[in-house]
Amino acid sequence: MKHRVCAALLLLAFAAPAPLPAGAAPVGASRAAAPQPAFRDALLRLAREAHDPLTADEPARFKALLARYGWPTVPAAGRDGVDAAGEPALRSTADDRFQGALEEAMAGRIGIDVDVRAFARLNDRIEVAHGRPPQFGALLALKHGKVGTEPPVVDAQVNPFRDAIGLPPLAEELARVQRKVDAGLAWRKAWPTLRLSTPFHPVRLPALADELHAMAAADQQARNALIQAGGKEDSPACRHVLDVDAHDLPRRRAILDRHGFPDAALVGRAGVKAFWLLVQHAVNDKPLMYRAVRLGRPLMLRGDLPRGEYALLVDRTRLMRGRKQLYGSQLAGEPGRMTVQPLEDPAHVDPRRAAMGLLPLADYLRITNGYYANKNASSGPAPASSSPHS
Repeated sequence: MKHRVCAALLLLAFAAPAPLPAGAAPVGASRAAAPQPAFRDALLRLAREAHDPLTADEPARFKALLARYGWPTVPAAGRDGVDAAGEPALRSTADDRFQGALEEAMAGRIGIDVDVRAFARLNDRIEVAHGRPPQFGALLALKHGKVGTEPPVVDAQVNPFRDAIGLPPLAEELARVQRKVDAGLAWRKAWPTLRLSTPFHPVRLPALADELHAMAAADQQARNALIQAGGKEDSPACRHVLDVDAHDLPRRRAILDRHGFPDAALVGRAGVKAFWLLVQHAVNDKPLMYRAVRLGRPLMLRGDLPRGEYALLVDRTRLMRGRKQLYGSQLAGEPGRMTVQPLEDPAHVDPRRAAMGLLPLADYLRITNGYYANKNASSGPAPASSSPHS
């Protein structure tokens, strides 16, 4: 029985958000509630003077600013300061790990004071600068009256990333812009330049958001250690995961009782994701998970909760009730040779997965088993099953 518990915990770790690049230090957001003109002015000066790519001393200046103040927010640095930070972030190509940490910092501010489409464009420009394919398909171009992506992307590959940050499927985005072009709108108006910043939309319960982030971080730290231990039975890592879950479970129940499934207005998109992570790991409290499916559905429908993450929770709870899963997110078997647990109507699973922003099932299996086959060559935690790194 214990072995099955630890094996299940190992598989559950696959729902974790993708990690920062190895060696990257997280960049926290500024906590300042009042304007910091010196911070804003330093960012504007750096953006104005920065070379492309940054020279040897410029990344150090940028890192020193962020170490002192944190990632700029609208309250701390104004919209101009947030916008300005995007330039050195884009040009820090000599330090891929640092850029990854900056992307994580910006993603955590989406819906608060970072524009989701501007973030996606910036992220894709960074990926292209490194010779990698765009993650979001956010770089559009007009050729012979037809709107497309440049460079070209495959919808099925970018839609999971788009879903993770609240963007619609690529086909919908292309159609939206195409309609503007067909209506005679000039390209620069159909696809305008965007500011990275937005007006400030503070979360209503910042203390709860902080608590959720701390609980999710403890959850992930414990599960990442379990992955490194190979899910070994009676290992300290396995016992630690069980202890963390037992300690936090009453608080997870209390949050659901008082707030329902916290939405983005209460705790921000990152807080919603943190709570999702906690409830879908609450396998020792099935009623809590069943309630989370019901209460989380409105959040999924309005885009606060990524569809792929909601699909994972649906599959997990269907199996708990003795039913077949809909999306094939739940696997079983030996690491590296895992197969899909009982699945409803397998012939049509990929259209169902696509509707939820998920990769085709064969790709999901290949990525998952490939990770475990090569886990000894990597020191990082498992990749995300439903929310690829953004």
